[in-house]
Amino acid sequence: MGDTVVIKTPLEFINRTFDSDELFTVQDVCGLQSSGVTILVNGQRVTAAESELRHASIAELNAKRRLTDIEQVLAEVS
Repeated sequence: MGDTVVIKTPLEFINRTFDSDELFTVQDVCGLQSSGVTILVNGQRVTAAESELRHASIAELNAKRRLTDIEQVLAEVS
């Protein structure tokens, strides 16, 4: 809990899809049997699969947003 993550793949819900370049803070990690992670999205607690999220890189923490693949590569070499 407390880790900063970004959405790796759009989150699929029953009635919509959500994607964002924002940084999110992990609120909760679901039990040992599941791989769900709870984050706040627009003030609502949303549980996403661990595979849909990844830890934010240092460059993303500095930029305060998810970077594109090209921006990420450029940040790694500079």
